[in-house]
Amino acid sequence: MCATESFELIVISEMLGHLRDPSRGIGETRRILAREGFAPISTPNRRWLWLVRLATSLGIRPYRGYENFLGYDELHRLLKLAGLEIELQRGFHPWPSQFPFLRPISHRVDRRCGRGLSGKRMANQALRARKRVLQTASLTGNPTRDRQVFEELA
Repeated sequence: MCATESFELIVISEMLGHLRDPSRGIGETRRILAREGFAPISTPNRRWLWLVRLATSLGIRPYRGYENFLGYDELHRLLKLAGLEIELQRGFHPWPSQFPFLRPISHRVDRRCGRGLSGKRMANQALRARKRVLQTASLTGNPTRDRQVFEELA
């Protein structure tokens, strides 16, 4: 177990979607993240899970393991509930990245369309979350209700 507030930077790359309880992983990240530390996060978007499962079942994608992708808004909400501030959130890969011939086009689309509604539709998502100490994150505006909501999710 890592000491509380022991890391200024924690990189979470393509890992949250393989946890049975992503909110617990996010909570642990916040615990070990130093004050004002930040965590760049990338994870597949739940919107594309159906296609990933189809490709796996057809043998196009050889993968065996647990997958629990998070949606764009769901990830944002879980980070906020854990008390992390989202400084930036973008979508990337407008289609699965396994098509190398589409990569040059993909990079241009990523730069132009990675934010807002179109970003929410992309195959992957990236965020930069920071642990702020002077601000209190609140989902409902009521600390007691926030705790209840967080416990219901856990």
